[in-house]
Amino acid sequence: MYLNERTLLYFPMQRRRVPPALVNQLREEYRGILSITRLSKKYGYSVKAIWNVVKPIIKELKRNRLHRINSSTREAIRYDYPHISIKELAKKYGISTVSVYAHTRDIRKDRFRNKIFDLENSLNKLDDFQKGYLIAMLEGEGYIGVEKRRKGGLAATLVISNTNKQIIDYLQSLLRGIIEKKKSRGKRWKECFVWRQRGSAEILLILEHLKKYFIGKQKQVKLLIIFCRLREHNKHHKYGEKEYEIYQKLKVLNKRGNG
Repeated sequence: MYLNERTLLYFPMQRRRVPPALVNQLREEYRGILSITRLSKKYGYSVKAIWNVVKPIIKELKRNRLHRINSSTREAIRYDYPHISIKELAKKYGISTVSVYAHTRDIRKDRFRNKIFDLENSLNKLDDFQKGYLIAMLEGEGYIGVEKRRKGGLAATLVISNTNKQIIDYLQSLLRGIIEKKKSRGKRWKECFVWRQRGSAEILLILEHLKKYFIGKQKQVKLLIIFCRLREHNKHHKYGEKEYEIYQKLKVLNKRGNG
């Protein structure tokens, strides 16, 4: 229920000031399922007083188009989230994907921090043989560049393809990332496995650790580091001219026959 100054005049005036100790409790209950009028009746404060307290929450809900859900549903969503996708959770609880996304934001932040910390630890433990092996795979079998997304935008990418699953598993143990399986082109072709690392923060961390060892793809590495730094700096903004310029340069460098 969104109220303006005119509608507030029709409600009986009770106590006008809400003590600071009650502010967080009122906001939490409003974020849950109680309306302003119910809160007014429950605590004996005027509707205008309650409205002034929950005004920041109203703006947040309006901005994010959230469904107000009760605490038990919110806890259930947070419990299920690591195992069920956001779309499936929205269908399961009958709310919008925007609501699920907003209520699980802090979980994703913690997961991202743990992911970066884990990758950094893994990179710090690399010995000279492992570093040399990774450079050989990235320069010989790998792709260092920027890809266009289907829904628009760009994505920094490191890719290594190989028909030997053990090699791809070993790369994942060192550099994390994900493994994809490509269908064979025909009976004469083997199945191909692809190791892929996306995310400007993760790729920047990897390239900063290994950049001095590259020989044949130094230009690609330098350009991709610049791209990742720009993306981290402008994370919540649209892609700029510099980023598209780097994308075009990398596209030319990664053409077959160019080192």
